[in-house]
Amino acid sequence: MTGGVQVTVLAGQLLRSAADFFETVAEQNPSLGEMMRDNAEVYRQVAEAVAADPSTRLEADDMDPPPTVADLAVRLLSDAAEFFENVFQQNPETGEDLPATAEAYRALAELVAEDPEGRLPTDA
Repeated sequence: MTGGVQVTVLAGQLLRSAADFFETVAEQNPSLGEMMRDNAEVYRQVAEAVAADPSTRLEADDMDPPPTVADLAVRLLSDAAEFFENVFQQNPETGEDLPATAEAYRALAELVAEDPEGRLPTDA
């Protein structure tokens, strides 16, 4: 498919949304603030990189071949899905949409892992 939206563009959008969520957690939980803000910054950096060129290889001395930005995006999307599920389990009354959010992140992670150049129709 040549039309539609590239899955890595969607991945970038979800990674930025996760970063925003982490910022909210940081504001509401000062004891987690620094860690959540650091996570948010990493997610934003990967969001920009995966939307720009998912095939870029990261420098990793201990990995051969080094992972691509798409590989890292898959990992972060999967981690975010797990994080959302954990937040829901700890606060079911305030996060009723989090299981569906987690599933969307997981599904997109699978699509990016399968084919970072893949596209989804915009009319679905």
